[in-house]
Amino acid sequence: MEYFDVIKNLIPLLEAEQENIEKAGHIIAETIMKGGIVQTFGSGHSYAGAIEIAGRAGGLLPVKAVYEETFGRYERIEGVGSEFAKYWDLRENDCVVIISNSGRNPF
Repeated sequence: MEYFDVIKNLIPLLEAEQENIEKAGHIIAETIMKGGIVQTFGSGHSYAGAIEIAGRAGGLLPVKAVYEETFGRYERIEGVGSEFAKYWDLRENDCVVIISNSGRNPF
């Protein structure tokens, strides 16, 4: 029962973010309609979330997970994310979905 209680307590938090969730959905839809790619990124364990969005059978086709080779070893160093992003193949109509389990690392 504890599992379901946790889920029930999370629902109001999600409802409070409904406007932002809808905005994100519109950005992703516009990206696809304009021929862009939805690029997903997560450092360290957050990469699991990025690959969950990309490459799924029956999922969105124009989605790519960006792989970070150090698997989070430098995720706590200020500025390393900006430097890493310089090497992405980002194009004008693309959007990036950044996943973070903790939301606190500067990467």
